[in-house]
Amino acid sequence: MLSNEKESEIKANEDQEEILRFMQDLEFVQCLANPLYLKYLSNMGYLDDEKFINYLKYLLYFKKAEYMKYITYERCILFLDLLQYKEFREKLKENMYENLLNDFVSGEWINRNSNSENKNTDENPENKENDNDNKINNDNDIKKENEMDIDNIDN
Repeated sequence: MLSNEKESEIKANEDQEEILRFMQDLEFVQCLANPLYLKYLSNMGYLDDEKFINYLKYLLYFKKAEYMKYITYERCILFLDLLQYKEFREKLKENMYENLLNDFVSGEWINRNSNSENKNTDENPENKENDNDNKINNDNDIKKENEMDIDNIDN
C-alpha cells in the first residue's frame, strides 16, 4: 500500500499530465483555423490516417461550453467539424479548394475589421460625425495626391 504522500505525488503528476494534454490539444485545435495548416495536414497524409481521424473526433469535446471558452479562433471549431467529413478532407487535396478557404478566411477578417469600425462609430454619435469629417478629408487628400501624380506624369 502506498503512503498518503506518495498517492498525493502521483495524483499531482496525473493532474499535470492532464493539463499538459489539454494545452497541447487546445494549441492543435487552434491551428486548424489556418487553411494553410489544413493543406499541410492533407499533403502529409495525416487526413488519410484512421488514427488521426479518431484524434479529430476526440477533439470535438472543444465544442462543449466549458472548453469553448478557451478557444480564441472560433473558426477552428468550424474546420474541426468539417474535418469529420471525408469529402472535406478529400477537397483539401485540391489547390483550388485551398484558395477558396483562404478567400473565406480573408473575407472573414475584412468583415470583422469593418464591423468593428462600424460598431465604434455607431456607439457614439459624435464619433460618427468626426468619422465622416475624417473620411471627407481623407478623400480630399487622396484626390490631391492623385492630381499631383497626374501632374508629375506629364513632366
